[in-house]
Amino acid sequence: MAVLGEAPDGGFFVADGRRRPVQHPKRKNPRHLTPTGCTVSEASMATNRELRRALAALGAAAPDSSPEGG
Repeated sequence: MAVLGEAPDGGFFVADGRRRPVQHPKRKNPRHLTPTGCTVSEASMATNRELRRALAALGAAAPDSSPEGG
């Protein structure tokens, strides 16, 4: 998910380009978000396809932090 902007009431609008397109972002409470320190340029959030590609590139570059489970 990528944060697209800040809502007037202090929340944030997020989208992923697939389930949540850029045209219909979801409002999220900041307490439910975890900062990653990664940034995506504003140009890569112009279309859903570009947003998905940018998020995929960030995911491939980030270390695997998924918990081991069994």
